[in-house]
Amino acid sequence: MTMTSGVVSRFNGSRDRHATVVHPQIQTLLEDREGNMWAGTQGGGLYKICRRVIDVMGVESGLPAETLSTLCTDEKGGLWAVTANGLLAHRTEGNWEVITNKDWAGEFLVCANVDREGTLWIGSRGRKLHRWRDGDAIPSNFPSAPSSIQALLCSSNGDLWIGGLNYLQRLHDGKLQNYPVPAEAHSIRAIIEDSHGGIWAGASRGTLLQVQGDTAVPVPIPDLGTASSIRCLMPAADGSIWLGHAGLGISRLKNGQYAHV
Repeated sequence: MTMTSGVVSRFNGSRDRHATVVHPQIQTLLEDREGNMWAGTQGGGLYKICRRVIDVMGVESGLPAETLSTLCTDEKGGLWAVTANGLLAHRTEGNWEVITNKDWAGEFLVCANVDREGTLWIGSRGRKLHRWRDGDAIPSNFPSAPSSIQALLCSSNGDLWIGGLNYLQRLHDGKLQNYPVPAEAHSIRAIIEDSHGGIWAGASRGTLLQVQGDTAVPVPIPDLGTASSIRCLMPAADGSIWLGHAGLGISRLKNGQYAHV
């Protein structure tokens, strides 16, 4: 731990962390049993300096845009991101790299997901599916989707779920199956698999769907208005489903009970 004018620095053997206080004259330091640092200043009061829990990554870390539309992990611990400007980036060993390929050159990419074999599936605004594995594109001749591909899910049994404007599809053993989606749901924006293998989808007008048999059935949840668009879903180990809304925070569905935060 070192002190300069108004700055407290911590060195962990490989990198420095810096914290700046408003008052430039730091007189004393104390580390408590929780790992927090307390800095006493001359005339500026007492500061509590906590270790950062979250690091924010942006263009300065190699990402091609500040906003992400998709984030997923691969079997090697790497991260894949599709950014809001339609580009694909991969992160390994702390560095982001933009991935380009002639197969999707000029296309606006929207979403991605990694299957159990380690293949990355990518959906585009131009209704096309692409695959990427071990640094190379895998040729494919899948038919174009009905509209822009907005969501992908590689399920545990090897199926690929595809969602977009008023459609939900399953690719199983090379064959596409369509699941009727209510017109009022509009665009599918998120697809997940729960802890029991069930498939759920969230739509842009706040509709939550659960696949039952050959149909995507709406799940009764309160109508929260135009800001309730479901942008992301997350399954929990206890069987509950967490929903992220475009303008109304988060909500949870557990054992049929809905709660909004």
